[in-house]
Amino acid sequence: MIDLKELQGIAKDLTMLIVEDDQLIREFMSKYFNIFFSTIISANDGEEGLAKYKKSHFDIVITDINMPKISGLKMSKEIKKINKNQEIIIVSAYADSKFFIESIKIGVSGYILKPIEYEQLNSIIYKSAFKIREFKEIDKYRHRLEEMVEQKTKTIKKQYITDSLTGLYNRYALLEKLKILKDISLTIMQIHDFGTINKIYGLRYSDILLKKIANMLKDNIKDNALLFRLKSNEFVIIQHNKAKIAQLLAIKINVFFSKNPININGIDRIISFKVGISHGNGNTILKEAILALEEAEYLGNGVNANIYHRNSIYEITQQEQLKWIEIINESIKDDLFIPFYQPIINNKSKKIEKYECLARLRKDGKIISPYKFIEPLRMSKNLSFLTKSMITKSFKYMSQNNFDFSINITEQDLFEEYLLEFLKKYLFIYQINPKRVIIEILESITISDDKKFIKEIKNLKDLGLKIAIDDFGTQSSNFSRLLDMDVDFIKIDGSFIKNLDTDKRAKVIVKTIVNFAKSINAQMVAEFVHQKNIQKEVEKLGIEFSQGYFFGTPQE
Repeated sequence: MIDLKELQGIAKDLTMLIVEDDQLIREFMSKYFNIFFSTIISANDGEEGLAKYKKSHFDIVITDINMPKISGLKMSKEIKKINKNQEIIIVSAYADSKFFIESIKIGVSGYILKPIEYEQLNSIIYKSAFKIREFKEIDKYRHRLEEMVEQKTKTIKKQYITDSLTGLYNRYALLEKLKILKDISLTIMQIHDFGTINKIYGLRYSDILLKKIANMLKDNIKDNALLFRLKSNEFVIIQHNKAKIAQLLAIKINVFFSKNPININGIDRIISFKVGISHGNGNTILKEAILALEEAEYLGNGVNANIYHRNSIYEITQQEQLKWIEIINESIKDDLFIPFYQPIINNKSKKIEKYECLARLRKDGKIISPYKFIEPLRMSKNLSFLTKSMITKSFKYMSQNNFDFSINITEQDLFEEYLLEFLKKYLFIYQINPKRVIIEILESITISDDKKFIKEIKNLKDLGLKIAIDDFGTQSSNFSRLLDMDVDFIKIDGSFIKNLDTDKRAKVIVKTIVNFAKSINAQMVAEFVHQKNIQKEVEKLGIEFSQGYFFGTPQE
């Protein structure tokens, strides 16, 4: 659910054009969004809306489709000619897929059916407003850099090492100081629950809070100490004292803040800090202080001024994680990864039609699930080894039958651009018809700006392979990109399927996905079908395939 105060904070400087021929809807939407946006202008039809847009461009345009004179779609096309990046949201009573597809081709930011669900509309408005804000922030930053170039070298250097919000030294200044200072204590002070504060009260409130905290910190350190803002909710103090003295100062600061609430908008807020401290020289003490801070968080809020100690429990735990990476490297060397196969059922014939090939690790007689080894593989940039191993082993196994089967690939696989030739090789070796092979990619790839990804997927399609979007619905897809990719299957994420029989919201989302999939001629697979009631709902919705423990667990 979108925080309306946060939406108000993001959209307060933005303008909106509402184009709607229904007077009641137009007036209601104008009053509703007037709370969030600085300027709301309305128009009765597409012709008037286009005229007003040409006279004064707007950040966001909301329009109906069916209107006199000029339709909302035609108006949107003309607006996109003027500004291809214009944020446009369609609100229409038309559920016909042709209007939806036409909207996608135009490049609209969202398509909402009447009657309007304002929570859904708020979500789309929030994303558009946030994107606009980011563009404006980037534009502001670009202009500021241009101005910096024209200033004197001394001014440029000062801006380079100064945090623009608080006026303190920034991270760059800290790294420079660490190159020259010796025998110092470094204290990192991280504000408790700052993420929650930021989410509830918004960016403007958080900025005011950070400024006040910075000023209060300055008042509590000695003249021979240096104060930095490391990142959003972290400050650093450097002083020529032992770690114990630094710890006493940190405790004193926490006590001071506990007794002096910060008042913003008439509300008192007590601030406290988690603290990590290290003593020594160079960049090493920054890393050690970060470890001490992480250890303080790991041990709980009771440890608020934690000094780094070599071979602490936390550091040993971190070393265990590194050992897992070593285990993974050994497993790669010995090629211990194996495919398991989970059936996918055709909901009309009730028969197994295909299998998904799922990676497992056999180590010391045990079968290890992916959640243990995927992240170490990712960290060591060895995900492509896993993919290659799954391809070679599953191709060999599936060459003994006629089932279709799917292989999961990652962004790293697409980035390395090896898949096409590798798949060609093993399709030939095992004489497998390319039409039997489905390549599953995560939904996040559809929003990537890397053109190589789309090119690689097109090459795989040209080879005769099919494309499936895995875990669909968990992220914001680029619908135009999905059309470009010509996907064959959409696998609906299990989080929407597992409670489909009782969760009305999940059912609405799944219905929307079903309608979208049909509009682009993609077949659907429901994941995480674990009981009969769920399967009944899946079949009612017209989903072609089902996968889950109700039909079978992954087996070797």
